[in-house]
Amino acid sequence: LTHSPGWHVERAPEPRDIIWPNASIPLAQNRRRTFVARVFCAMGLLFWTVPITAIQAWTNVDHLQTWFPSIARLQQFMPHAYVLMTDYLPVLALIGVQAILPYVFEATARSYEGHKAKSQVQRIVLNRCFGYQVASLYFTVLAGSLWESLKEILDSPANILQILSTSVPGVAVYFVTFVLARVGFSLPLLLLRPSAAFNR
Repeated sequence: LTHSPGWHVERAPEPRDIIWPNASIPLAQNRRRTFVARVFCAMGLLFWTVPITAIQAWTNVDHLQTWFPSIARLQQFMPHAYVLMTDYLPVLALIGVQAILPYVFEATARSYEGHKAKSQVQRIVLNRCFGYQVASLYFTVLAGSLWESLKEILDSPANILQILSTSVPGVAVYFVTFVLARVGFSLPLLLLRPSAAFNR
């Protein structure tokens, strides 16, 4: 409840849902900081392309061989390690980067923005994580398809749709591996909740 510049009444959350250290933060400060946090989250999407593109470049064997020539020998002598390095490690790296986001968003909503209810913080975290995961999806498709076909697109920009129609399906293997890794690795970790065992 606040009366400056007018009455603003909301239903009070239950006591277990209140973040008591944030209860005395003024509404104007909360709104101002929420706006600043939204602007930084929107700008962060631009910088989010850097790790996603780097991870996508990791799956490209040709680029890996230019940076690490010993990859070709690894394919001959240790094919299982080669498949692990080129197919599964980039996916696990993307899952690891995405796993950090909820903690960053929760710390921002709780400590900087000063929201007063845990449910409100969780809703903000969910919305922002969803936005970043959708952005990851599109950046992965664009980075995976454009990384391969950039020279062809620059040579003949009129045929961009035809070039993308042949290069975008190549990212399908990456997505299948990503979905399988999410189902087989991160979802069981969410169900087991290992963090709860360490927080006791």
